[in-house]
Amino acid sequence: MLCQWRHMRTKPERSPDRTATSAERLHMISLRNDQMLRPAQIAIRTGRSTTVVRRALRSPLNTKRKPLEKPSRPYTQAEDGEIIRLREQDGLTYAQIAARMQERSAKGVQHRGATRKVNNSLSYTKVEAAELIRLRKDGRLSFAQIVELFPGRNAMALNEKHFRLTKGRK
Repeated sequence: MLCQWRHMRTKPERSPDRTATSAERLHMISLRNDQMLRPAQIAIRTGRSTTVVRRALRSPLNTKRKPLEKPSRPYTQAEDGEIIRLREQDGLTYAQIAARMQERSAKGVQHRGATRKVNNSLSYTKVEAAELIRLRKDGRLSFAQIVELFPGRNAMALNEKHFRLTKGRK
């Protein structure tokens, strides 16, 4: 009984209920829309997995499915400056900043604030890059020691920049 599939022409499917027929999909959709059942409840009633039910509810056959979100408008320079100012000077959380800004989510504001901050703070001049390589190679200093010579930087950022500068060199 352990290896019954050897006698069959093909191996059995690992998950036999991955797809549902269009009639089954329509039935699941009607259970959702008419009886307001949750996917887990629909799965129990139909004997299908919740994955199949969720896939069926996303089907184009479901006319009451949620419409696709419209793309958000791009951030302006004023908004970028406002995010950084509110975060650094006023000490607000990203959720508080998003509450002040219209049509912006906390995650979007956090991503934008972090991206702008990283892009501004990680720009190195050629002199700084050469000095970093020289200190690490000639001076045999650790990144913790080099941090003292680069104000506004941390050891992780210096380590990553050094790695990118010396990548492929011996």
